[in-house]
Amino acid sequence: MGIMTISISDEVEKKFRAIIREQNSMKKGILGKVIQEAIALWIEKQKQEEIAKRQLQILKKGYNFSIKSYKREDLHDRKC
Repeated sequence: MGIMTISISDEVEKKFRAIIREQNSMKKGILGKVIQEAIALWIEKQKQEEIAKRQLQILKKGYNFSIKSYKREDLHDRKC
């Protein structure tokens, strides 16, 4: 398990602790658990944004959806 030391504004910390207190009544280890969940959500959001950027680049390149016409014989290798 990694250890991180972070600094956040007093206002954010007070709001954070108040919400934790209301929801979880300050159980042992809850702060670390909630922060871990927040970081995991942030990581997932970053991944989704990267996926969206890549997909937009693909859309901007464009794709040729030309319709090709095939005969049955071309698609099936059957000899009658």
